[in-house]
Amino acid sequence: TLQALVDEEGEWAGRRFALVIRTFGTDGPDICSAIAAWAEGKHPDFPGPPPRPDLAQQTPAFSYSLWKAQFREDGTTKGFVFDAVPGGVPGGSLNEGRARRLDEGGVVQLMGTVEMGRDAFEPSWACLQDDYFYWKNGGYSPSCGKPLWFSPNDPRFHPIFFDDNIHNNALDSIVSVRINDGPGKPYKPLSGEAIRRLQGIVLVRVPTFRAVLDPRWFLGRIRDCELGLAESFATKEQRAGILGDGD
Repeated sequence: TLQALVDEEGEWAGRRFALVIRTFGTDGPDICSAIAAWAEGKHPDFPGPPPRPDLAQQTPAFSYSLWKAQFREDGTTKGFVFDAVPGGVPGGSLNEGRARRLDEGGVVQLMGTVEMGRDAFEPSWACLQDDYFYWKNGGYSPSCGKPLWFSPNDPRFHPIFFDDNIHNNALDSIVSVRINDGPGKPYKPLSGEAIRRLQGIVLVRVPTFRAVLDPRWFLGRIRDCELGLAESFATKEQRAGILGDGD
């Protein structure tokens, strides 16, 4: 999938994207190393010149590639905060002069949903270790799961979350879709039913073996979600029907 997205002569040429790996586990450093190795041309399935040596290093605007999430509700803070993890960048460490903690707005920038003041968008990647205990202590409710930030009033960006633990069940899913009303506004979780209705638009359940056996599986689902967003959010009434709490 990454190989296709960065192919400057392929059908996805010119695509603006950010890849964010999400995990409840502690495998983040290994994931960062694997992506860096692919970018340096060390993947056995893609011999030849490095496909994107610039992506072998840290996320351009933030200097770190691995962040750990924690949900906090104290004082004026209510939401997720993300701390940079030393050593998250292969061969690197925390750089002086760069932010080491991000709020939800900051991590949205990290994920490429705003352009961070640059004239041209640069593909980037990062890995987030999500707050498993917040999900567990919340009874595994969708609203306490891995957060996906979605701004339905901003047509420029389209987040898509792939996970094998997404279920067609308002009471059982691993992703918490959090929306806001505009730039700078706080994010809030949708209901489990609203999250369920967003499958095929910003959420995709991954049948693990199918994705492994078919190298273009993810690309096909990206196109499906783009079509789903265009069809389901064409009017304000459609949008309200999906994001509302009603059945």
